[in-house]
Amino acid sequence: MKYSTDYRSSIRAIYERSVLTADKINVRYANVPAKVAVEIDVKADISKTEDKNYVNLKTRKLLDFGTDRVIWVYTDSQQVMVADRNADAWLTMNWHRDLELLDGQTFNIGAYLEQEGIRLDS
Repeated sequence: MKYSTDYRSSIRAIYERSVLTADKINVRYANVPAKVAVEIDVKADISKTEDKNYVNLKTRKLLDFGTDRVIWVYTDSQQVMVADRNADAWLTMNWHRDLELLDGQTFNIGAYLEQEGIRLDS
């Protein structure tokens, strides 16, 4: 998996400490899968076929590499997509719902933004 940011997205990842050891860390690539990858995509319009294909292909690539869970945050539509490696379907939901990040730890993007006084017009 490549550590990168491009004009479309920003990637964040959570790794098992025992898997991502010091010898596997460099400035460009991680050669071990993340436990969870979180993508924040501010430019994607998931109603457009090319953007939907980009999201689907990148998600599939991360899951096939061994990532357990991929979470996409869409700021424009205020939605979140969750894809688990062993799931039959991927779930897309409003970002005002509680979402499990990892091992019972949840977060709610909409509630957090409101609490911080941040308002995004959709």
